[in-house]
Amino acid sequence: MRKAGFKRDALRIIRSRRGLAIPVTFLMLFVSLIIIVSTTYCFAVIRIQTRGALLKASAAKQNMLFLKQAVEDVAWLPSSSRVVCFKDYGGVFTVDPEARNLVLTLTNGSSFSATVYNSSVGEAVYLLPHTEEVGDLFFLEGSSAAIVNDSSSAMPQVYLLPTVNGSEVVLCYRPFASSVSAGESDGKPVNVFRIYVVSFNVSNGFQARGKFYVRVSAVNVAFTFCSYEFNSSISSLGVQSVLDGVETTVWLPVISREDGAVVNVEVVTCYVRLLKMEV
Repeated sequence: MRKAGFKRDALRIIRSRRGLAIPVTFLMLFVSLIIIVSTTYCFAVIRIQTRGALLKASAAKQNMLFLKQAVEDVAWLPSSSRVVCFKDYGGVFTVDPEARNLVLTLTNGSSFSATVYNSSVGEAVYLLPHTEEVGDLFFLEGSSAAIVNDSSSAMPQVYLLPTVNGSEVVLCYRPFASSVSAGESDGKPVNVFRIYVVSFNVSNGFQARGKFYVRVSAVNVAFTFCSYEFNSSISSLGVQSVLDGVETTVWLPVISREDGAVVNVEVVTCYVRLLKMEV
């Protein structure tokens, strides 16, 4: 009798353990499924947010190119203006009229040097929303040269600049230099070096977030004039530009005789104002 009772108790325990094992197994599977779904959902949300930031960054870059085009449209036409709309791209737009000091020097590369321009020209910057992709310096338009003298080279510089706070889209302008012959003076050939500068330093510095509008206006065009007489034959002179620490020299041809030449330097500056409009 005792043996039979012992067997019944043993069978009852075994059956109860088997019955308990089934819900425990289902519970473990359910918890595992929740973990997998939650992890997948988190990765999907992060990926969507990253893709959204990349799309906003791409739109902000395009808008900076629209701003560049607006400057191109009004430059050299005083009193003309354009309005550019910036939507909420998640970044910060800044106009700094005191940024990017420009120094222009006329030089023969050795014994002669004369500064013909020294002033800040300003810049517009859009700090892009944070993304994991922060690459190297990349030019959307223009190049790193601080001055150009080829008509196929653009004056504006639009580039991506990596910083500790993320990538910035920078819009600024470098000078353009050209030379022409302009007759004679006291028997010496006269050469005219004309240097064009676009400056934002008449703007009021400001920052803007979210959706905003920027009015781009050509305020005025100013001229400065310097004349230099050389008493020996020269074939070319350099215009050295130092812009925000970057130095570039372009060489312009000079028509000369044995007794020298006259070189007149005209710096033509178009002042463009960038102004935040109240909506």
